[in-house]
Amino acid sequence: PHFFYGDNYSHWKKMTIFIQSLNYNLWDLIVDGPNLATTTNEHGEIISKPRNKYNDEDRKIVQLNAKAKHIIICATNSNEFNRVSSCVSAKDMWDRLEVTYEGTNQLKEAKINMFVHEYEMFTMHDNEDIKTMKKKAMIATWDDSDDSSSDEETTEEVTQIVLMAIEEEED
Repeated sequence: PHFFYGDNYSHWKKMTIFIQSLNYNLWDLIVDGPNLATTTNEHGEIISKPRNKYNDEDRKIVQLNAKAKHIIICATNSNEFNRVSSCVSAKDMWDRLEVTYEGTNQLKEAKINMFVHEYEMFTMHDNEDIKTMKKKAMIATWDDSDDSSSDEETTEEVTQIVLMAIEEEED
């Protein structure tokens, strides 16, 4: 697996392909969660099923979750391990890394709106010119809204595409 050092998360996300190649059910478990076994207690409350009550299907799900967690842990350095080691499921681990390095969808949307608003209002910060603002707005908008881009494109590649588009426009 690709090893994650805490930088270039967009490149590390290629782990999706590695995990799918091992067992597609592992990837489904990471995306959808493991749905760990539950039972209803005498008070009608739904609680986690005790391990000694697991059936073969319950053990299969727990085993897949453990395998997915193992893959993620083996592909992270000690800082990232500390970040995700308390997670119960592989889905929680993956989601924690994703939110840490990409932010939530709300945060991404807020950043785009801020850049677009600054561009529309022609608000420049110290040491910025119109070209810098235009590039920031285009990069933010392109990176989050282009459905044709794949997960394999790194931020650097997307930036290069946007900068080429800006240069063509200027010509």
